[in-house]
Amino acid sequence: MYKKLLLFLFIGVHVSVFSQTTDSVSTGLQNANDVYYSFSTGIVKTQPINNWDIAFEISGYTASILVNQAKGNELYQTPFSIAQWSSFDTTSFKSFKRMFNSEYTWALGAFNRHTDNNYDLGWGTYNTSTHVIAGDSIFLIKLSDGTLKKITILNLTSGVYNFKYASIDGSNEKTASIAKSNFKNKNFAYYSLSGDSSIDREPLTSDWDLVFTKYTVFIPTPYNVAGVWTNKNTKTAKATKVPTGIMSFSGYNFSDTNSVIGYNWKKYNASLGKYSITDSLVFFVNTSKNNYYKIYFTGYAGGSQGKYYFVHQSIAASVNKISKANITIFPNPVSEELNISTNGQILSYNIKNLEGKSVLVGNDSTINTAILAKGFYILNVNTSEGNTFVKFLKD
Repeated sequence: MYKKLLLFLFIGVHVSVFSQTTDSVSTGLQNANDVYYSFSTGIVKTQPINNWDIAFEISGYTASILVNQAKGNELYQTPFSIAQWSSFDTTSFKSFKRMFNSEYTWALGAFNRHTDNNYDLGWGTYNTSTHVIAGDSIFLIKLSDGTLKKITILNLTSGVYNFKYASIDGSNEKTASIAKSNFKNKNFAYYSLSGDSSIDREPLTSDWDLVFTKYTVFIPTPYNVAGVWTNKNTKTAKATKVPTGIMSFSGYNFSDTNSVIGYNWKKYNASLGKYSITDSLVFFVNTSKNNYYKIYFTGYAGGSQGKYYFVHQSIAASVNKISKANITIFPNPVSEELNISTNGQILSYNIKNLEGKSVLVGNDSTINTAILAKGFYILNVNTSEGNTFVKFLKD
């Protein structure tokens, strides 16, 4: 299987700057809402942060499943397999390990955090022959009202998630499905375990750039914070100790981490009873439509308002020269050797597993993959013509 990717690298970039927009977003009392925002149109959609319990990834390849920690839900890994569904109990509850959504990416939900090998996606294992992810685990979920339920993701097959949940004594058992086709052009489909229903709560992926939300970080213990995440397929660069009038993003590294903007551009000043904003801090955002914006914050009011004050500005890159980097990897899936073909010079490559751990680095055009365990990997190729990421399967 050949996989061809075109990477466009801007060389000799001249930057044109448009007028800036001063705006604000209110997430309500105690940050009760998610607010989806577009740099071009402003607020796109507002949704109660507590109207869902779990969420299933629609786009992407990681089959990420989130738990609504902002609502107060807690997910626990248990020692029970699906085959032990009827004998599940909470006698050893204190030994169950709590699982958390990643504080950096949409691609690693709480249900995906316990993995044993590169075919293991946490809640289930990928079958290379059938291309089905078969569930293998029972989780315990504690809802925000204290209700305990056991839940298992049965499988993801033909674009449909199938799952089952019940009270811990086995009563009130429900089997449900989420078809990806019913949530086209969305990042996630959401589900309420208390309401036994799916929820279509996101705008179209193409319609928003940022979401003002609440999420869990470790500082050092888990704590819910109010902050800003970027959409999928969006890259962000952070510029510190710079004037807010800065117009060039040259020299700053763009990351696909979704929480680069995050929460810690603000700090609560207890003596003054209000938040202060980090000075001389600007974020550059390269959206999924390949538009560039800068954004910086001018204020934040928590409590009854949950209000963000900020300025953003479009920065259009006028390209003097465009170089196309042709990158081909083959074969894919691979057993012994993976080949990289490019019209540029390979400066380096870095192979990571799905947990983000680097397992192999080098700068050759032929990679010895025989030493890798079977499973999915992400190959980051850095060439003289640019940098790109490719997913491949070691078979």
